[in-house]
Amino acid sequence: LSQCTENLEAYFVTLSSDSNRPTTIGVLYRPPSGNLDESLEELKSILERLPKQTYIAGDFNIDLHNSRATDVEKLEDVLFSNGFYPTISTATHEKPGCKPSCIDNIITNDVDNIISSGTIPNTITHHHQLFAIFESTTSKLNCDNKMMQYYDYCNSNVEKFIEALSEDLGKNSISNFEVFTKIFHENLDKTCRLRVPKCSKRTIQNNPWITNGIIASINQCDNFYHKWRQCRHKACKER
Repeated sequence: LSQCTENLEAYFVTLSSDSNRPTTIGVLYRPPSGNLDESLEELKSILERLPKQTYIAGDFNIDLHNSRATDVEKLEDVLFSNGFYPTISTATHEKPGCKPSCIDNIITNDVDNIISSGTIPNTITHHHQLFAIFESTTSKLNCDNKMMQYYDYCNSNVEKFIEALSEDLGKNSISNFEVFTKIFHENLDKTCRLRVPKCSKRTIQNNPWITNGIIASINQCDNFYHKWRQCRHKACKER
């Protein structure tokens, strides 16, 4: 189901447990430079094959607030005919000097299970963060399970990867994103993949993916953004 074309990018994972039916989670992006009709055909083909209890978050680049637009009608026709419905109705994209729009959304074919959904404004990007809370009886994750490490992203390996990737990209003609993805993964495996996977002491509890360093970087970016807005506002007043 995952794909990456010039019209539509989509990736899916399935979460399952012994106590519940699988839940499919997807992310999607429709490049505005792609062909609209072809992207909707590709989306239709994906939705037709997805199981029940699927949730897809993405940037559709189609403003649902513009109800008179033909592209909105076409998108809704693809969604509704396959049993999918948007869960966000408020503005998801706000840019200075532009009208707020609803181009991002979380769609699902399991709308009865949605408890709440909405947006969280932020100052890092013009796109608001989306969220959807749904009922699930997935069994509790066992954080004591041993974690296997398949790649080593030490500085020397990353430098080798960048060098190898740059060399390959310089020698090959990149006709589409799929070609780039293939070259990317080939070089990643060649330079960073471990010949023999090893057990890691890291777990979700003692090594969460949102680290203190990431939080500090986000706060710093947020602080810089506020300072930039203050300087910009001051400069406009002085003109």
